[in-house]
Amino acid sequence: MAEPTAATVTATTARIVWDTADKFLRDVVEEEDYGDFILPFTVLRRLECMLAGTKEEVTKFVASLGALPPHLIDIAVKDKFGLSFYNVSPLDLATIASVDDNVDKSLQSYVAGFSHNIADIWVAFDFARRAKILADANRLHAVVKHFSTLDLSPAGLADTAMGDVFEDVMYRAFNKKGKAAGAFYTPRDAIRLMVDILITNDDDTLAGENALRSIYDPTAGSGGMLLVAQDALRDMNEKIDITLYGQELMPAAFGLGKADLLIQGGRPEAIKQGNTLVEDLYEGQTFDYVLSNPPFGKDWSADQKSVREQAQVRLALQPRSAEHHGRPDAVPRALCLEAQPGRQERPGRPRRSGLQRIASVRE
Repeated sequence: MAEPTAATVTATTARIVWDTADKFLRDVVEEEDYGDFILPFTVLRRLECMLAGTKEEVTKFVASLGALPPHLIDIAVKDKFGLSFYNVSPLDLATIASVDDNVDKSLQSYVAGFSHNIADIWVAFDFARRAKILADANRLHAVVKHFSTLDLSPAGLADTAMGDVFEDVMYRAFNKKGKAAGAFYTPRDAIRLMVDILITNDDDTLAGENALRSIYDPTAGSGGMLLVAQDALRDMNEKIDITLYGQELMPAAFGLGKADLLIQGGRPEAIKQGNTLVEDLYEGQTFDYVLSNPPFGKDWSADQKSVREQAQVRLALQPRSAEHHGRPDAVPRALCLEAQPGRQERPGRPRRSGLQRIASVRE
């Protein structure tokens, strides 16, 4: 019998993950909310599998550091083990599932054992409340046991394959939600078109072993634009060093975006939560590529005062140029698929083969 292909394994895994809905969530959770419960457990199981090989050593090492501040512990673990996050709880999903008492309490204790730099994921997922809903309906133990049996390890599913599984489950979840999903999900075909336009003339400069690129999305949503752009650049040069940056306001979308990047080997701090219009968390930084699908058509009056004040400061610091039609001189040859009045522009780096580019799309 022929070995299953990677695509088959990915499709099968995604189906098994989604089967959680029919087996354990039906009649307990509204159908449109299935994804809100399935996605966090998918992330939890993937992170658990990623840490399994070093967890015992890391736990002992962290204990030996005593009362060191959390951010210093993160640095020490990164230096010694190469891990950007960790978990020091003696529990795991299989251990929790081995008994049916205090499952909710044990699960919360386990999640609390993750390093502080990814604690905001569980808050964004509203994980504690959702787990209690399942516990109250006597379904939590079954869900925990189900996910504890899934092989979501990097050995079984490479980063790209795990990304495909997560994308499949997200797509099913968003289909259940209908129009509401559009607030933080852009169809992948649209993103690929944007990325193709964005990098089409950069083939030569992307070659070589020392190529470096940074990608920024100020309205990151679930992180799709960053990941698709990263994949496209790696298809052109597998050795390229890519750093992703994003900011997202909506808690649910932020949680999905940060988790999606994390389960594919990304940095925990790649996506930050906040309102880009009011507080630019990357102020002063510059990037090679900027992609965005802003929430067009929405009322932004609550942020209007802050945006106009920032615009006035920028105009005072960067006089208009006839050559660039009013755009900051530091962003030459920018590609804008959609320019919005009052939209913040970001100072770019000095001209370098026209690499500084901005793309946005109207839904």
